Amino acid sequence: MEFALINEKMQEGYKLYMERQDAAACDVWMETWRLIVDAMNRGGFAYIEDFEPVFDGIQLLPNWANDFEVALINASHQNKSYAQMRIIFFTEYYARTRIRNNENALYMRRGIAEAHFELGETDAGEKMFKALTEEFPMWAWG
Repeated sequence: MEFALINEKMQEGYKLYMERQDAAACDVWMETWRLIVDAMNRGGFAYIEDFEPVFDGIQLLPNWANDFEVALINASHQNKSYAQMRIIFFTEYYARTRIRNNENALYMRRGIAEAHFELGETDAGEKMFKALTEEFPMWAWG
């Protein structure tokens, strides 16, 4: 598998992220995500949890996804297209997550809802927050 290229792109994104070039980091990290999806598909991995142990990356994928979200939030303040990218990334990532009730998965769903609000899609955002609250009434962030 092409783990070296994934690692290279991921670290390129981190360099930009550390330089506070959030939009550029997001663009590189979306390419990174496409490489990850391609590697998962070629390797027959349906879920991140199955792919993570064989991926010999510098970063753990859930940690990287959290950093990607922070960059997406920051970049979306300047350009709303990054809010749409946040929806796309988290929708795809969540679909590849087996454990859907852990903190990371719930934060992804919350992130999608927040991004809908940022795009002015209040009905869609409200619907997602309502679903989160109904499914996980004890989770304060819903």
